[in-house]
Amino acid sequence: MTGIILRDAATAHDLRYCILRYFNVAAPIPSAAPGSRQEAALGLRPKLDIYGTDYSTPDGTCIRDYIHVSDLVRAHSDALHYLRAGSASVTLNCGYGHGFSVREVIEMVKHVSGVDFKVEIAPRRPGDPAQIIAACDRARTLLGWTPQYDDLATIIAHALAWEQRKSTCCCPVMGRRFCCQIGWQPDLLGTNPGGASIRGANNIEGDGEIIGQEVNRMAVVEGHASTLDI
Repeated sequence: MTGIILRDAATAHDLRYCILRYFNVAAPIPSAAPGSRQEAALGLRPKLDIYGTDYSTPDGTCIRDYIHVSDLVRAHSDALHYLRAGSASVTLNCGYGHGFSVREVIEMVKHVSGVDFKVEIAPRRPGDPAQIIAACDRARTLLGWTPQYDDLATIIAHALAWEQRKSTCCCPVMGRRFCCQIGWQPDLLGTNPGGASIRGANNIEGDGEIIGQEVNRMAVVEGHASTLDI
């Protein structure tokens, strides 16, 4: 829908745009939300469910093209430079061009964390496709985008390190998830020891993709971004 609106606006108002499409954003930035696989490895949830093991993939579980959020931030920055150079409107995919199955990701989390957490098989979720992989050659060519974190072990290690730093935070008003998203660790009375006041938050989580404040400043490109007024 956003793409249709942008194309209509471009026709009516001589607007140029760059739409970036991406699927599974992984690894942390300071305002990111906790991930379920890392929570299982750190004992923050009792188990992890695999939703379906009978898909037409090598191990029967869904395959997804994960992208490190830092590479996605760089793609947004490159898109902004692309538009400022006067280039034409374009729609591009962002990913690594290959995927990992649910089982592969879980096994890598266990390997990196050293924790053999409990995994259970659950029924398929309606609408889950067997495989989603981004064809990202055009993004690399047109934007000059060069990903730096195309390594599953690195992505998971970064996510685990962030979870370990944030696992003790607790916000009595908004809850742990909100607290972790804004990097706030209140004291026992619920005040912010850093002195920053929370004046409001809009769209902290958007469509499962947390992008963060670095991307927010690049409003000319499409993305699901968080806006925190702190």
